[in-house]
Amino acid sequence: MGGGSYEREVIADTSGCGSSAAASALAQRHFHDDCKPMQDGQRKAVATDSETPIVIALDVSGSMAEWPRIFYDKLPMLYGQLLLQGYISDPAISFSMFSGGSPLQVTPFISGIQIDDWLKKMFLCGGGTSPAEPYIDVAYFYGHEAVQLSATKGKPYFFITGDQAMHDEARERGLPDRVRQQIDPLPDAKFNAGPFNADGMPADGTWDKVLIWQSLMKKYHVFHVQKPGSNLAEWSKILGPERVLKLTTAKASVDCILGAIALTSGARTLDEYVEDLKERGQDEVRRNEIRSALSPYWQSIRINCKADESPQQSVPAMVAATTTPASPAGSTTTPTTKLAAASCVEATSAPLPATSKAAVDDSQNAA
Repeated sequence: MGGGSYEREVIADTSGCGSSAAASALAQRHFHDDCKPMQDGQRKAVATDSETPIVIALDVSGSMAEWPRIFYDKLPMLYGQLLLQGYISDPAISFSMFSGGSPLQVTPFISGIQIDDWLKKMFLCGGGTSPAEPYIDVAYFYGHEAVQLSATKGKPYFFITGDQAMHDEARERGLPDRVRQQIDPLPDAKFNAGPFNADGMPADGTWDKVLIWQSLMKKYHVFHVQKPGSNLAEWSKILGPERVLKLTTAKASVDCILGAIALTSGARTLDEYVEDLKERGQDEVRRNEIRSALSPYWQSIRINCKADESPQQSVPAMVAATTTPASPAGSTTTPTTKLAAASCVEATSAPLPATSKAAVDDSQNAA
């Protein structure tokens, strides 16, 4: 299981670029062997018995350089809030860092103070490629059946940051070579997600980008946390627009990830999560940015709930019917709101039909 405490000060950096403490901690200057997907000539095994695995894949190219440092500053808050607020149970996080022209970096699924130990091994290499970064490499690695998630309760979570096109011809054409050089040296290596294979997957695997992402979406709740950039339309086309979480400030990224998890797990409605932000000390500007980023996703959940509800039961009634009473002051049990129909969320794991898309067009102090 995951578990473990994570006690480190949450740093309220005002620069928007990450604190000096983050810069000092993330000072690795080479690619550490422990973070390479392939070791001793073989693909590294990745597995966890956590109930709630979470992948956080960080674009560390030059234009995204501040994001990993901000994540480092706020990770104790993210980990603490997941448990304190009851959004999920037993989290374990695998981190990935990537940039075009540089090797893919990955960690095991880790929890508690282990997180810092592993992040300090990762290299913020900068650089990058245009018009796309190797996002497909990350999808290949985590979507493959070699990543084993044996004890999950429901789907795990996958978040990938970025500000560039999802693919370009060079990244697609070069995927087989990069896989054999960095991930799996077997000459016949191809993508295969095992029980999570997308419809239409060839028996011997695939290099097809759409099948890789569709398989990833069967395995995880997939979200793209997006910084303003260019050529971004394919993210919405493949993932669905509601799963592209658009932000204007890097410091909002961790709050947005927490919110996506809280809504997906059914622990909070959007209004309830925004209230959590207020209680945590986030100002109105931050709360509005998070509401705007998460509103299309929340609306998609409501649309699918409404499609599943009985004629006598409205969406608010479905939610209210499974809301636990507020906890007494000082209690370690937090109130949670569980959506009645699991399909409300599961149905958003693929792009919405065209008819639906129009409907969606103080360690814990604010940091």
